[in-house]
Amino acid sequence: MIKTEYKVQRNDEEAWAYKLNNIKNRKYYWGISKQDIDKYTTSSKNTELKKAISNNEIEREIIKVGTWDDMEAWEKDFLTSRNAAKDPMCYNESNGISNKPKLLDTKKIGDIADKIRKDHSYAGIDAEWVDIDKDIDKKGSGVLKPTSPLNDLLFWQVRDKEIDMKHVKVLRDLMDENHGQLENIDQDFLIVILENREKKNGKKGDYLVGGAHTLEAAITSEYVYKLRMIRIPASVHSQWSEKEVIYFANCLNPRTTLKTLETDLDTIVKMIVDMHLSYNTDLKSTEIKDIKNKWCHSQAERRWVNNQVKKRIKDSTTIPPTNLIDWDKKEYKKIIDEKIKEYNKLPNTVAKQYSSGKANVYDYFRGILKEYYHGKKNLKRFEVIIKHPDRVKKEKWDNDYRAGFDDMARCLKDAYKVEMNIEEMPFTKHDFENSIYHNKEG
Repeated sequence: MIKTEYKVQRNDEEAWAYKLNNIKNRKYYWGISKQDIDKYTTSSKNTELKKAISNNEIEREIIKVGTWDDMEAWEKDFLTSRNAAKDPMCYNESNGISNKPKLLDTKKIGDIADKIRKDHSYAGIDAEWVDIDKDIDKKGSGVLKPTSPLNDLLFWQVRDKEIDMKHVKVLRDLMDENHGQLENIDQDFLIVILENREKKNGKKGDYLVGGAHTLEAAITSEYVYKLRMIRIPASVHSQWSEKEVIYFANCLNPRTTLKTLETDLDTIVKMIVDMHLSYNTDLKSTEIKDIKNKWCHSQAERRWVNNQVKKRIKDSTTIPPTNLIDWDKKEYKKIIDEKIKEYNKLPNTVAKQYSSGKANVYDYFRGILKEYYHGKKNLKRFEVIIKHPDRVKKEKWDNDYRAGFDDMARCLKDAYKVEMNIEEMPFTKHDFENSIYHNKEG
């Protein structure tokens, strides 16, 4: 058995990550597994590494534990960031094969947000005072002039409630009591902008992710004509996933005693539920654990959050959610019909839609092959459009049917030389708004 050092302990976690070190030439290998640590060596096919193992030159470190999805995403990010496949000192021959979404780096994103809040600076970029181009209306309330560049800001909503006007009033009163001299107020008024950010829905621009209430209070105030703003360039945030942007925005409003509309427990519940439902994040993942550890101040709060998360997720599966797309409705059905029509215009191509709530996958494909291939039609490409009628069927698809479709795709290619592409339609209206289909409609 390989000599093993535990950098972290594995308890009941599903999977683990390890590093193999060659004690003679200092070469190394990173990998992941779900198997018994004492019985597992490595899945690598690298003959040089295998030889080193047989010569008893390899020692092992257990470096990370978590869900299998966690480990797959971590391995891909980790190896890619080091370009391990091109490292002459590394036995890894690829930078990972996972298609899992990028793992949420809670520590890195949290540290960036903390530094911006405390120092008003990050990566050599300092906050600056920006003039507010506004007028005062007849009621004594400030309004932006049409020429103000602040009119072009886009807003990234991360809370259930976009703007809390009671909190805006508290901030505005504080500002006007001090005649707009924000630099003399013991309060952190800061606007945070992500420059040139593109969302999944294709909408690109400068997004406000911190200080929405401060901005609204300053604009509508009587005396505030300047604001402190830090603009984070795309070179810093372009590699962040949307999950990381949402997490960053919440980190800009930690639970403190300051006069901020802090990220409360309801918002934490919403963030966790959204990550689970919109991004398929495992509730047992290190991402979710890190979020609860950061914002829950006690075991009682953790229990409350856990219970609320379970309740909201249960409600979303037992009560028809208003944000789910009914692909049988006319406006949505038209999108699939047009897509199938366009695919079927292509040479040697057949397109069909499939509901994850119906027929067995193998029966379905036998019918397709009988109709098209055995019908002597020259089928070379098969486009499968998947739509989900409800969350239960979607989870059934994710857990069971998807693997069957992938297996069938390989069989079609090997046995019949037919390329099969599987395209899932957006499940929620949120997904739809962040998809290419929404852009086409809009």
